[in-house]
Amino acid sequence: MSASLPLGPFNWLKGEGRPYALGDVRSRKMLRTVEEKHPYLKKRAFNRYLRIADSSTYHQADMWLEDVLNRLNLHDDFGGLKADSPFELFRSFSENVSQRLEREFTGHAVAVDGKEALHLLIRETNKAGMPFPVDQKDLTDKEKVIPGMARVFDPAWWRRKLRNKAYQNSESVYRELGLVSKAKNLYVSEYNFRRYLAAQASNAELLELLTAENQFGYTATLASLKERSVSNPRNRRNETMMRIGGLEDYANENGHVGVFYTLTCPSKYHATHQNGHMNGKFDGASPLDAQKYLNKVWGRVRAAFKRKGIEIYGIRTVEPHHDGTPHWHLLLFLDREFLPEANRIFHAHALEEDGDESGAAENRFVIEEIDPEKGRATGYVAKYVSKCIDGHEVGEDSYGNDAVESAARIRAWASIWGIRQFQFTGDPGVTVYRELRRLKNIEGNREGLLQELEIAADNGDWKRYVELMGGTCTHLKDRPLRALMVPKPTPSKYHETVEKLKGLVGSAGQIITRIYDWTISRTRPTGDDLQCSDSCEVAVRGANAPPWSSVNNCTRRPYGI
Repeated sequence: MSASLPLGPFNWLKGEGRPYALGDVRSRKMLRTVEEKHPYLKKRAFNRYLRIADSSTYHQADMWLEDVLNRLNLHDDFGGLKADSPFELFRSFSENVSQRLEREFTGHAVAVDGKEALHLLIRETNKAGMPFPVDQKDLTDKEKVIPGMARVFDPAWWRRKLRNKAYQNSESVYRELGLVSKAKNLYVSEYNFRRYLAAQASNAELLELLTAENQFGYTATLASLKERSVSNPRNRRNETMMRIGGLEDYANENGHVGVFYTLTCPSKYHATHQNGHMNGKFDGASPLDAQKYLNKVWGRVRAAFKRKGIEIYGIRTVEPHHDGTPHWHLLLFLDREFLPEANRIFHAHALEEDGDESGAAENRFVIEEIDPEKGRATGYVAKYVSKCIDGHEVGEDSYGNDAVESAARIRAWASIWGIRQFQFTGDPGVTVYRELRRLKNIEGNREGLLQELEIAADNGDWKRYVELMGGTCTHLKDRPLRALMVPKPTPSKYHETVEKLKGLVGSAGQIITRIYDWTISRTRPTGDDLQCSDSCEVAVRGANAPPWSSVNNCTRRPYGI
């Protein structure tokens, strides 16, 4: 049914110079919900709705709009929890839903039986917007069911899960409506970027308030300990570049060559063009869907390499396009004789899906064979590492923006979508290296290979460390050292036995590197938004602490929208 623009709930479109067709009563009801609950999205949502209806059918437009509302609506209870609600509301919801589920489970277990009560708990958990944290096949395993129930009864578990869901659901909608692009908000929406910054500031404040003390009386704030760790962007960047440089030195010494690959997703994974206009080929894929696609391609390439006997080592970096779609840069080292075949294999798999679309041959996959006469291979990847961490000495990003500011947005993007920015392949890994560096503070006489490894780590000599650890592309079981994991003396709050890193073990010997037992205390009272009982675990595990937000999304528009 077609009609001119109606008055009432959609009169904000009046006077825009064209007649509008609207669907049935259900369509109008959904559009009215957008206007009432998410007013800052109404014009973009309405225009997108009409474009879908014009190019397809109202049924398709209704399905799209229903999906948008489902993503934005986390739960109807307790006033209606939305994906774009201020995070302050998540605390009361989490406490209410966890307490209600525990009461209902206990009451049903007493009135009926435990098995029926468990199935009731699973149904109610799903209705509350979260899958039960135990696989269907494991519901008869008491060792897995009890920890799952403990999570459902824990408000902190609900807060963490709901925040992640809120971030990703709202971000997917903002991205789909063109609010994440070079023309609007680069890499991530402004609203979620500010939520991320608020969470980081809240975490930083909490770390200043918490003090760690070991059994020898040494004390330090968690903030100062974080500053010395790889959680500090500067330290993370330096360590990453040290590892890349060491691998290049190892490659040069062994006669291997370097190659730099860039892998990009097909057009259907990209939401918008750089001018902010919607991409007509976009199929609604999230950055996580795009990352899964890239992982699938890489998995097939690695399998093909293995079948051909091609051994590779190096680093993969991930960064977002302007609209938040990830793409990869890979710096790989390999034997020169295998380079042509490796290029052929990678190219074939990179263009296997939609390889005939316009621009695919030029943009989807790029190979740069590294010429040592033009500079070190490390230089090819250095700027990508820096602009994804802190923007150090980069100047401007790919879109002409300040690299330091862009790096903060990229970190927010990676955190929101849970995307690992850097991953090495083929080298011995960094855990053993970091534990070896702890030995300089531990008295004792080390001999043989263990002593050599300690010296290499203490000197930051990654090439020597790789050599002593058995070289590249060596199985973990064949390396002289690996992490020594031991069970913690007490179960976790979810009644699970948890292992912790204690030292190193292997053919090179065994040594304890974690000699301190730490207790964490609060130095002074915190505000209501930094409850230690809720936030200590959040800060230590690196998740988002309760962030500040001054936006009531039912009455005001988020920043940048």
